[in-house]
Amino acid sequence: MRTILFALVIATLGACVDDPRTIELDADAVQLAPGGGTEIGVWVDGRELSRLDAFSWYVENKQVVAVEMAADGAHVRITGVSPGTTIVHLGYRTTSLPLRATVLAPAP
Repeated sequence: MRTILFALVIATLGACVDDPRTIELDADAVQLAPGGGTEIGVWVDGRELSRLDAFSWYVENKQVVAVEMAADGAHVRITGVSPGTTIVHLGYRTTSLPLRATVLAPAP
């Protein structure tokens, strides 16, 4: 019984490591006004992102934009905080895609 359980654990862990998932975004850059926002569509292996997916993000400069999961769970909402440019890294498992986010200075 232990051998079967051990083999099952090894097979499961191996499947997670070798699992070649792809991630796609519907934009590679965004421009926002301070306080303005947009939603970016995310697809994993050709299907819309789900709240159950192991999805993450990292913002290089959090003073420029804020990021959160949109209400529908298939999009990421990016909101402009203050003028500047940063990179938002959107990832699924071992794959990460950079998204350039620029917040424009308000017009005088």
